[in-house]
Amino acid sequence: ETLESVSGREVLSHTEWKGGGMGISGRFRTRGILGDKEYHVGTMGKTTRRSTPKRTAEPPDVTEPPMDVFYDENQVTIVADVPGVSLEELELKVEKRVFFLATKGTALRSYRKELPLDVKVAPESLKATCNNGALEIRLQRLNEKGG
Repeated sequence: ETLESVSGREVLSHTEWKGGGMGISGRFRTRGILGDKEYHVGTMGKTTRRSTPKRTAEPPDVTEPPMDVFYDENQVTIVADVPGVSLEELELKVEKRVFFLATKGTALRSYRKELPLDVKVAPESLKATCNNGALEIRLQRLNEKGG
């Protein structure tokens, strides 16, 4: 479509291509069991840009993992899907009535989520397990009078 909008045609002759001024480039991403990959493809005609353009690393996409919250009389259980990371690569904390989840800089995937809780919990009671991307967090529930 871009080529057609520039030249009015879908095809360039070899001579026109060699003449320069036209380029085709793009990016595509794949997601799968082995992780996310990004590829750059393209060709460039004659250009006035430097031969080795300075590139900055793009930050990884940050994903908000899906979470389920279960409240019972004594505890709150949070279950999240975080495939591709281990428990050691996660930062988990509770401040007031908000649960925070984020990946550390060493993780290959990037997750971040803030989850407001409906009840008070004891932040120091946080216990977490993570098996095959299934994260389970358990927090002791406090009564609403503070203790």
